[in-house]
Parts: sequence; structure tokens; C-alpha cells
Amino acid sequence: MAEALGQGLSEDRVVVWSADRKVERQLVDAGVGGSLAVGDGHNVQFVALNGSGSKLDAFLQRSLKYEVGRCVDEDGEVKSTLTVDLTSDIPLGQRPPEYMISLAKKGPTGPINVVLAQMHLPNGAEIDEVKVDGKSVGYATFDEQGRPSVVLSVTLPPRETKELTFDFWEPASEGPGEVAIQPLGSEQDTEV
Repeated sequence: MAEALGQGLSEDRVVVWSADRKVERQLVDAGVGGSLAVGDGHNVQFVALNGSGSKLDAFLQRSLKYEVGRCVDEDGEVKSTLTVDLTSDIPLGQRPPEYMISLAKKGPTGPINVVLAQMHLPNGAEIDEVKVDGKSVGYATFDEQGRPSVVLSVTLPPRETKELTFDFWEPASEGPGEVAIQPLGSEQDTEV
């Protein structure tokens, strides 16, 4: 059990939290805390949450491209863009086991996954527009640990790709763009 727990901690699949701020700070410093807090600069993280009550995220393929703006406006901000491609990569002709799809909506080509797509933006950022496949869509904004974030629901039929685009304003910074990656069953392709 200790070996499995150690592996989960090393892969960021297991995080530890404490209500005691001093203990939580020590956990974060030790690399096992789950804090989303980041320093100033170009820091983003995309998080895919299961919205279908299924295990279809085992087939989820992700890619992310972070285009950091460099043209500073009069307010000291730059306009940046994040593009995320999501694909439910269920193999053609393969029906996943019932335990994986029991709550998922059934579609004509297989079970339909629903992803709650969360984007955690840099400190001080403000969302401008969110698009799915080039069309503006509704979304909700919230702060998580003081960090501006956006969430929307994305329906993923089997073997189809949805392109999510997040346009936002963020404080200008000389530093490079950084992307924190959520560990899932498959790796996320990332480009900055």
C-alpha cells in the first residue's frame, strides 16, 4: 500500500490537504499539497472533471496550446489565448464495459462523455470570450484560492474532437508561459 501511495503522490494523483494553514503550507512546500495558488506571471492549468457520471475519461485525449500575448496595452495587460482540444477516443466498434458507461448518455455511435472543462487563469486575469468549435458559448467564472477560473460543460460524442478557445487579458510579464498539467490516464500534449 505504501508503494502505491508513494507512486500516486509522485505522479500528483494523490494530494494531501489540511485545514491548519501552517501544516497546509508545509504540505505544499513538500510537493504533496493540492494548492492551485501560483505566483504572478503567465501560469495556467486546464482541469477536466467528469460530468457524465461515467468512467469515459479513460478515453479522453487532451492537447493545450498557450499563446502568451506580448503586446502590452495602456493598462499594462496583454491578450492571451488558450486552445484546448478534447477527444473522446473510444475505439470504433468497441463497447466499453458497463461499469464505465452505466450513467453516460447513449448516442448513435456510442456512449457520450460530458466534461466540465475548468481553466485556471493567471493571477489578475480576466476572461474576454470562450468559444467551442469557433462559436461563442456561455460559461461561469469563479475564484479558486484567489485565482480567476472559468468552467463550462462540453459534450463529447465518441471519436469527435471539440476545440475550446479561451481569450483573456492578463497582466504583462517578461516570464515564459507555464502550464500545470492534470494527471489523467493519457498524457496532455502541451505547447507554449
